[in-house]
Amino acid sequence: MTVERSYSETGQRRRETSTKSGQKRRIALDPYTAEMLTAYRAQGESDCTALGITLPRDAFVFSGAPDQIGRRAA
Repeated sequence: MTVERSYSETGQRRRETSTKSGQKRRIALDPYTAEMLTAYRAQGESDCTALGITLPRDAFVFSGAPDQIGRRAA
C-alpha cells in the first residue's frame, strides 16, 4: 500500500496535503489485510455504481464522500 496524501478538518477548514515529510510511504500488508482492502474497494465501487457515480481511482480508503463532492462542499 502507498500513502501519498492526507486529509484533515479543523473547524470549518478542510484540506488535503502531502505527507508530513512530503514523501510517499510504502507499507507492506499481509495477504489477509490486502484481501480485505481489495474487497472493501470492490464494495465501494459497486455502491457508487448503484448510485450512478464513479469511485475515483485516487479516492481515500475511508471516506464519507467517495465522489469527493460532500467533503469539498460547505
